[in-house]
Amino acid sequence: MTARPLRRSAALLCTTLLLCGFASIGPLSAVHAQSPEFELRVGDATAPVDGTVTVPVTYSTTTLFGVEAWSFGVEHDPTGLTLLNVGTGFALFALPLDFHEVEFWDNGWTVSAVVSFAGTSTLPPGLDQELYVASYENNTPCQSGTTISISDSLGVPPVATALLLAGGSSVVPTKVAGSVTPSGIDFNYIAPLLAVAPGESTTATFTISEGSGASNTQGFSMGVEHDPALFSIVGDLEAAGPVAALFGGTGPCFFGAEVLANGWTVGIVYTFGSTTLQFPNPGDAVISVQYENIGGTLGDSAALSWSDSLGFPPVANVVVVLGASRPTCRHDGELLLAVSGFVRGDANLDTVVDIADAVAALSYLFLAGTTLSCLDAADVNDDGALDLSDPITLLTALFATPTAPLPAPYPNCGVDPTVDTISCTT
Repeated sequence: MTARPLRRSAALLCTTLLLCGFASIGPLSAVHAQSPEFELRVGDATAPVDGTVTVPVTYSTTTLFGVEAWSFGVEHDPTGLTLLNVGTGFALFALPLDFHEVEFWDNGWTVSAVVSFAGTSTLPPGLDQELYVASYENNTPCQSGTTISISDSLGVPPVATALLLAGGSSVVPTKVAGSVTPSGIDFNYIAPLLAVAPGESTTATFTISEGSGASNTQGFSMGVEHDPALFSIVGDLEAAGPVAALFGGTGPCFFGAEVLANGWTVGIVYTFGSTTLQFPNPGDAVISVQYENIGGTLGDSAALSWSDSLGFPPVANVVVVLGASRPTCRHDGELLLAVSGFVRGDANLDTVVDIADAVAALSYLFLAGTTLSCLDAADVNDDGALDLSDPITLLTALFATPTAPLPAPYPNCGVDPTVDTISCTT
């Protein structure tokens, strides 16, 4: 059946029945903690992003008790799923119910049901009995999916999870959550996180990686959006990595790029023959774009957001395998306005990287009252934290392996290419 809105008076009636017992069967025994002999389970499902998915809720018991009434809620993350409908499952098709109401909420749904007010029939015992099937629109994060759980917090007042058994006792079943995982997404599009000095420019490279396997790709298309009040694109887009190296460095046969005020698009076909490329983890940079800061103040940032709405007609973010478009998991990046003017390892800011900088960092870490003007310079290994590993890294670079370079900016003055909480105050 299609679920109807739950009237508050009806919900209160069913809750009262579950808590106080039916008059025909006498008073209810005490409500217990979750019982391992009874289970409500939300199923697992996979679905394409922006597609629909159906998720079952099943009931199981290892006892011989029938169930005369039940109430519970099913909660989801509304940023990943949109509830479309709730219908009855196979276990309820042939079971007449004296009372049955379902209510929809922004983050889930609740149900309250009574099989028979007279106690003459019950939901029979059994395993994996499908009570309900909920339909959702799937917008879950492609790298993680989302969880759907049995909940006691939905509704006004909240609907408790309880089963009224034949004979008058009420139990709280074990609650097992389910998940929705996006399907058919093998490729990752990765935008960088970069720091840029005010008024300066930086080169951003965009990467493709395949989550598992190594498919023979024939081409791809991309679109990335940014805030035009903070950054503009300088020059043309350029192929990078294995794409630029095709055919002895001449690049792909087709390279169609468009630079817009708020972003860029590109479509690439390696060749109209049999040439393919693979992007196994950790993947390869494929596009290089130069951004110039034109506005904002220190601390401002502009997201580098993958977009399917740029261009006319809009360009989709897809990879082509065997002549078919494959969807992508998009990881947005960021351009952060940060202070310039330090050399990695120059902890005391004397313009020379030497043992005195290791001493300055150790003093800061272990001698009270010692300060450093530029913590970013002392973050020698660029892990976003200042600790003992940084002076050790510097001493190793200076004396054990002097040819081993430190992370940028080194040896020249520049900005931190990674975004973290460590910064300079000068």
